[in-house]
Amino acid sequence: MAIRMFRLVAVPLTGCVIAGCVWGCSSAPEETGRSGTGRKETRVDPSQAGNDAPSPPVGASPVAGGTSAMQPTALPEEALEAVPGEMEEGADCGMIEIMPNVQFTPGNLLVIFDRSSSMSNLFDAGANLQRLHSAQRAIDTALAPLVCEDLTANPDAVPCTDGLSVALLTFPTGSIGGDLFGGGGNCTVDNLASSEQIAWLGVTPFVGAFEAYWMSHTLNRGTPISVAFARANEALMDPDVVGNKAVLFLTDGEETGNCQGGVDPVTQASMWNDMGIRTHVVSLAGGDGGRGPGGAGNQVFNDAVATAGGTDVSINPQSSEQLTQEIAQIVSSSRGSVTCELTIQDAKLTNLNQACEQGEVFVQSTKVPCDQKDRSDGFYVKDQRTIEIVGSFCEQLEDTMSLRAMFPCEILGPG
Repeated sequence: MAIRMFRLVAVPLTGCVIAGCVWGCSSAPEETGRSGTGRKETRVDPSQAGNDAPSPPVGASPVAGGTSAMQPTALPEEALEAVPGEMEEGADCGMIEIMPNVQFTPGNLLVIFDRSSSMSNLFDAGANLQRLHSAQRAIDTALAPLVCEDLTANPDAVPCTDGLSVALLTFPTGSIGGDLFGGGGNCTVDNLASSEQIAWLGVTPFVGAFEAYWMSHTLNRGTPISVAFARANEALMDPDVVGNKAVLFLTDGEETGNCQGGVDPVTQASMWNDMGIRTHVVSLAGGDGGRGPGGAGNQVFNDAVATAGGTDVSINPQSSEQLTQEIAQIVSSSRGSVTCELTIQDAKLTNLNQACEQGEVFVQSTKVPCDQKDRSDGFYVKDQRTIEIVGSFCEQLEDTMSLRAMFPCEILGPG
């Protein structure tokens, strides 16, 4: 079988979008003097093109360095690049377009925070910290590396984007009076827009709001987790909240009372997981983590929510230091992400596995490995028209804006 390849080269366009120059192979006569039907390889570098180079399409605007920012379009026949190899007489590979697009997806972390009276119990005996104070300190410390420097105080500071929005939803809210540790419980959980909560903010303003929040808000009776999860769902489904989403659920117990208007936390976590929203559960019981007398049910509940939420089991830190480390990892995994997607125009890949195994993708001169299984660092074929570069290679592409891809013609079909 004749081996025919499509080779595509990308050049920079303003911003993060890269215009895809179209390359193809045709059946023009052999120009190298070799016998047979092998093809001459011809390459045109738009950034180095001289006076004899093909003119850019009408409407292309010059950019720095003498290159042109072009919309993806078929190049003239003389600009096509053919791969040497045997071809059938009169065969024509046709053309395809690939438009690499580097996009940043913001991250969003919703913190569901237990404000029940038992949060005043000791969590870390060594540090003499209550559960509430340990959680406060851990969240502050985990977010600190993402806080942007104040440009008004230091005009020379480099502007930063933390890539993460955070919201705080506490339960219960309001005040029912009486003895904080008395019987009964409060089923009230205000929505995220209430002054009892902290709506979505970037990390820098959130840290300031979080520290001020606890100067005017105290603990309360009751553990209405079911109602809290219902309010959390409202916050997560807000159409203005775009990008990746995750939940950090901190609690020292399980549902108390018989609150109305709530949802089953396990079912809700499962539904979020189906939408790609993972739920991280952190137990603040300390010591035995709720596994001791009267606490075993708490841990069973925590593990059930974590499993349904796609994070396997709940986290049971034994010290303030360990709690901070665990929350820092959750914060890091919840940050915004860079994706590099290549969209094929006017053609489609007929075999996804073969396309990944036989295709070749280069960022600068570095070959990107096929990563069809783990999809963590390399390139994989998402569907018949979409190729995605992930991990460090995507980050390199964001910086260099230089990409080249090549796929066998026999695994390409008409679009």
